[in-house]
Amino acid sequence: MRDSISNKLRVLGFRSKLVLITLAFLLLVLEFFVHRHAETDIENIFFFPALYAFVICVAIVLGGIVLRKLVMRREDYYDNG
Repeated sequence: MRDSISNKLRVLGFRSKLVLITLAFLLLVLEFFVHRHAETDIENIFFFPALYAFVICVAIVLGGIVLRKLVMRREDYYDNG
């Protein structure tokens, strides 16, 4: 039973990666043929939306780490009555 679930998850993971890689490749190819109507000069950089999204994603994760250190309470906070 456990091997069956593990195998199904492995197949699902492989298919998900395949879909994401295919989508990334398609967007890369479209970058050469589709004109984006940029409002600023920096938006004309090659593959800018993907780079911008990656930088913002990393900033959100790092911001979450900082917020966790600032806001997190001790593990025994609710045990003290």
